[in-house]
Amino acid sequence: MHLSASIILLLAIATLSHGQANPEKHAAGMKRISFLKGTWGGTAYKKLKDGTFEKTQTIASNDPDSTKTSTFRPIFKGNYYSVSGKVSFNFSMTIGYDQWRDKYVLVSFEDGPGLVDIYQGNFEANGDLVLSNFEAGTHYVQGGVKYYNRMVFATISDKGFTWYIDGS
Repeated sequence: MHLSASIILLLAIATLSHGQANPEKHAAGMKRISFLKGTWGGTAYKKLKDGTFEKTQTIASNDPDSTKTSTFRPIFKGNYYSVSGKVSFNFSMTIGYDQWRDKYVLVSFEDGPGLVDIYQGNFEANGDLVLSNFEAGTHYVQGGVKYYNRMVFATISDKGFTWYIDGS
């Protein structure tokens, strides 16, 4: 096959797959996560072995007394939301709705060890959005052990949400 024929074939496939998109389904999926839009501040806590929580730092800052915030912004005509900030490292995350698999996908980048982390999941019956990096197989290694994370957006309302990450 000639190069020009290959390029035309790839363009045709890309056009067909884009043409099969369902804009209404995608818009409905994105509307479910519209609670993320806006500027948020909060405190990071670490869960202790006894089940209690210890304050570690304010989100978006290394200073525990900071009032710095993070902002989830719509990008690419509102097809995704993106946020960047700083905890003990700089991070950037983008989340969107995959209408073909009926899943939410979040991709996270950070400047620590350079992990590209992919979380996937959906809303549960209780209304929480639960994402995990297990299916994607992204994880970090500590002491020779693979750790997978679960990210949960809970108690969602128009006034905010609780966002926590746990590992196993």
